[in-house]
Amino acid sequence: MRAITAVAAAFNLVAVSACMTMPPIQTASGQPEITLSNVDVQCVRSGFLNLLVNQRFAVKSATDLQIVAGKVTDNFSAALLLGTQFSGAPEDRITILFVPLADSGLRVIVSEQYVSNAGTGFEKPTPIGQTQIVQNQFETAGQQIQMGCGRV
Repeated sequence: MRAITAVAAAFNLVAVSACMTMPPIQTASGQPEITLSNVDVQCVRSGFLNLLVNQRFAVKSATDLQIVAGKVTDNFSAALLLGTQFSGAPEDRITILFVPLADSGLRVIVSEQYVSNAGTGFEKPTPIGQTQIVQNQFETAGQQIQMGCGRV
């Protein structure tokens, strides 16, 4: 009986800790964002397009101020929890917003969500929790793109 109680307690501890969330990102938008200075906007935009294509995302739309790209998720948990019989696994959709700033600056904001029934009139977006880990990865990608797009 004690062994069963210990196993149940351990399971509850794991279940509760799995539900704990990390603190939100401390940015003005609440989303991962970076500010690049002295860059060519079209070069940065092209760099992010290239990064998305290299990660097997299909570009849904691209304007001077926004890129929307998606792919069927390869996250098993998301597919299990958010997939539907109608459309299968959800789409992992990324939106990148480019906000021009004064003096050749650029603010880049990214948001990511799982979309059930993607491409239908019954789309259901589920935002993906944005953590400091995502912010750090985004900053690293932004630094690499800025090195190739900086103005002299």
